[in-house]
Amino acid sequence: MTSEIKKRISGIRSGKIPEGYKKTKVGIVPVDWEVIRFQDVTSKTGKDKNNDEIDYPVYSINNKTGFSPQDDQFENNGYSNTSKDLYKVVYRNEFA
Repeated sequence: MTSEIKKRISGIRSGKIPEGYKKTKVGIVPVDWEVIRFQDVTSKTGKDKNNDEIDYPVYSINNKTGFSPQDDQFENNGYSNTSKDLYKVVYRNEFA
């Protein structure tokens, strides 16, 4: 980390907004950045459910590791005997 960045961080921690930056609801950002809502730049997809119960890889999400294979989350492959028809399918170039 450069001394300039350390100086800027120190100033921010003491309540100073560096020149060229502004305070917004999401924090301190460059003045030429526009703060917009996530929903304004994304669209909801993922309506397809695994109705055919195809053996896709199944993932879980948690607040510590993010996405991980479901068999890593649950002991003894705890999900393997459950129906997958309610699981949503995420396609290439989509994110969840």
